[in-house]
Amino acid sequence: MQRTSWLAPSLSLVLLSACSSESPSSVPDAGPAAIARVIVSSEIRPGSNAQAACQISPREWLTIGNFGGPGTGPRPVDHGSAEGGGAVSVACSVVAEGSDFRVSGSAALTGARGGTVTVSGRFTATPVPQPNVAMTFVNADLGRFEQRDCEATYDVAPKAGVAPGRIWMGVRCPRAVSTDNGVKTCETEAQIRFENCAQQ
Repeated sequence: MQRTSWLAPSLSLVLLSACSSESPSSVPDAGPAAIARVIVSSEIRPGSNAQAACQISPREWLTIGNFGGPGTGPRPVDHGSAEGGGAVSVACSVVAEGSDFRVSGSAALTGARGGTVTVSGRFTATPVPQPNVAMTFVNADLGRFEQRDCEATYDVAPKAGVAPGRIWMGVRCPRAVSTDNGVKTCETEAQIRFENCAQQ
């Protein structure tokens, strides 16, 4: 009798422990993370700089996807997709910090039409010009141009703006500088739409 009296509670504890332990297969699967994607349209030109200072005639810098137009919707491109004979790479984060957003993004395309555009800065959701945006433009033919105090705006489209995980903006860099093959100073401009970005 004494043996039975302590075995029964012990067995109950074992059964209770087994029932309360959740196997890995019973944990809900959050599913695959959304793939970062982008639309970029960018160009370079002398702008307010002298042609002798820029040494580059106006031309397209990097285009990935399409913003669409009347009767045509936008066409974003996912990270890892093919585009124009090359491969697209997208990495971005748009993280809320108080009332601001810390943004970091890079879009790259390999191949003959390839290049890279990167952006970083702090943005507000208020529809006013966003100062001190750092931009880098890289192209195999034209080199690397940088400016750390570019200005971004949300006036490129009615739905442009910033929110956790996404940003859509226009950005202009009037004095982007390259020192790859002698000093060049040009104006660069881009419209960029990052989506499905990391939020932390």
